[in-house]
Amino acid sequence: MRSDYKIYDPGGVYTITSTIVEWIPIFTSKPYFEILINSMQFCQTQKNLKIYAYVILLLEFYKKKHKRDSQYQLWQEGFHPQQIMSDDMFRQKVKYIHYNPVKRGYVESPEYWYYSSAGDFLLNRSGIIQLDPVPL
Repeated sequence: MRSDYKIYDPGGVYTITSTIVEWIPIFTSKPYFEILINSMQFCQTQKNLKIYAYVILLLEFYKKKHKRDSQYQLWQEGFHPQQIMSDDMFRQKVKYIHYNPVKRGYVESPEYWYYSSAGDFLLNRSGIIQLDPVPL
């Protein structure tokens, strides 16, 4: 992903939102969610990705014309990382991401959204992706 934004502290905790190109909803069946979940789990075990909280809402596709080294494009280029500087900021960001399915009208309460870590936080139950301990 190309981006003008940088992660300056590799040991820091960041919130990152990635958006699918063209905003076309494709997470309409379980196999599409499973592909992303498996990819996230692979990155945790093989690429040292740390996941402290998550919510999965949409998957979209449209390859940009300048992408010559791949046949498909999933994510929009770039992202805007925001470093988490305190426990309060972490809690605020986690609450924000967990309430996205509620804001969109998919569920009445965050813990009802299956593709989210809200149940880990609100019900103390393990979700579909194992969370890493928060280093704050």
